[in-house]
Amino acid sequence: MSKRPRKKKTLEDYIEIAQSNQKYCVTCQPFEAGECIWVRGVQYSMPDFLGELNIPERFQDQVARGLTCSTCGAELDITCDVGMPTEDELNEERLWNSWYDTYSPRFEEFAKHLESYPYLGLLHPLGTEIVKEIKTLSKEQLPSRRWYRARKVEDSRLLSTSDLYPPDPKIVAIPEGRYNHFGQQVFYLSDTKENAAREILGKSGGLTWVQEFELKDLSNIALLCKDFLDTDDISELLFGLAYTNVLARPVERAAGWKPEYFVPRFISDCLKHEGYMGILFRSPHHYGENLVLFEYKKDHISHIADPSLVTLSEEKTPENLFGQLPAVDF
Repeated sequence: MSKRPRKKKTLEDYIEIAQSNQKYCVTCQPFEAGECIWVRGVQYSMPDFLGELNIPERFQDQVARGLTCSTCGAELDITCDVGMPTEDELNEERLWNSWYDTYSPRFEEFAKHLESYPYLGLLHPLGTEIVKEIKTLSKEQLPSRRWYRARKVEDSRLLSTSDLYPPDPKIVAIPEGRYNHFGQQVFYLSDTKENAAREILGKSGGLTWVQEFELKDLSNIALLCKDFLDTDDISELLFGLAYTNVLARPVERAAGWKPEYFVPRFISDCLKHEGYMGILFRSPHHYGENLVLFEYKKDHISHIADPSLVTLSEEKTPENLFGQLPAVDF
């Protein structure tokens, strides 16, 4: 019996193949200062992407014009860059779906519980589960590097380095923060000058003093930041703390009532009880990392030169700074 001739693929077949493998485009990526920061998927030029799928060159222009981005719906052509999901992203998507079904509604209940009973988190089932999970989290050492702290320019006074260290609670009434209660001295830092300024200014522009610090030999740090965790070996609960915005819900700093801080402060209390000295975490204001130190030795921190002035223009912060994962609204 003679074999049937193999059916040749049509243009429509190639478009279907390409469409099923395309995940992201430039429109899906975050932008800072008008420039695209490619963070979602493996970036390919369209010809390279189609070549990876063994689509003949003579079809590629027509195939490209037949595609729309699977994530944002933008129309594509042969000049576009596109992204294919990485294995980590596929694993993140699986964890996200599982976390969303299992933990998202429980965190909503937990947040409301803390709004009513800020110091009774352990009376909620999720509070006790968080305590158990934190006991399994490893204590990490951070390599020596530069970090930055900012203060908004309020008047014509020139600030000195001493003004950029955390204030003495015996002298200054320290306000509540995301990871500290009222009156608790902690050291908040960001990974760049611009990010430190953005932490202070939020979406609005303005002028800030920024101090550069050299930090070394920092140990017992909790890494609640997606870029430093392995999704191949992470629980759904820890995934939610590091990858979603449950610890980074934006607040109105001028408001007296900040319920968005209750869950992060519960987490920081649990971590301090377990001997952690600080947290590396994501910010709702920028794409970099922030660091908060609960304790530190003076010989582990040194300042670099004097504070400098950093000006930021007004910038609309993207609605979701956590990759392809939807923001969690309580």
